Amino acid sequence: MSKVTTSIVRVRVWELPVRVFHWLLVICVIIMFISANIDRFDVHITTGKVLVVLLLWRIIWGFVGGSNARFSSLFFHPREYVEYVQTLKHRAPGYTTAHSPIGSVAVFVILIALVVQVGSGLIAT
Repeated sequence: MSKVTTSIVRVRVWELPVRVFHWLLVICVIIMFISANIDRFDVHITTGKVLVVLLLWRIIWGFVGGSNARFSSLFFHPREYVEYVQTLKHRAPGYTTAHSPIGSVAVFVILIALVVQVGSGLIAT
């Protein structure tokens, strides 16, 4: 009987700046929500300014960052979107090491929603 060995290979997908951005974004959105609901608009406005800087940085990093952080890695051929959706019913394992075709759509939707939300907040103040 032969012994089967498996090895785990660690692959770093997101570089540190992207990880820091993701967590700061989460923290800022939570602070924004709470500060608006408890009428702490001084905190809300300050956190909104931090969000503006974060979003501007992420947009720049989307053009100059690592290969998985670049916006160009988020574009797929239309056929790939269809093929990916078809794999979902079979629960096939991962598509790529970074974002899947549908995940890439989510990234753009979230970024656009945040830009619109932050932009409307800036206009309102």
